[in-house]
Amino acid sequence: MVLILEHVTQEVLFSVAPRGQYAGATIDPERRCGEHQRKGYQGIMYYAFTKNMKLAENRLFERCPCYGNIQHHSNARSDPGYVYIIVYEFCDPLIGHYIRM
Repeated sequence: MVLILEHVTQEVLFSVAPRGQYAGATIDPERRCGEHQRKGYQGIMYYAFTKNMKLAENRLFERCPCYGNIQHHSNARSDPGYVYIIVYEFCDPLIGHYIRM
């Protein structure tokens, strides 16, 4: 199982949010990606910088079905950091584009 970490802009992050299975906020995206991968998540973890993790995570919850989340309100600090979405998809090298899993 592979969880790919992909740094994007907030605009891109919010555009993929409707396909998201899990959303969150963190100050260390690489560490959080590793934690999710060990829990069995696979696909792509899109993340973007934000000046206010709490506000941005709540905005993601408004757009994301987030079936993997127990909570749907941010408990992150209102500090700078990163917000992320995990989407269960991967790039198939034979056809050259992302497919849903």
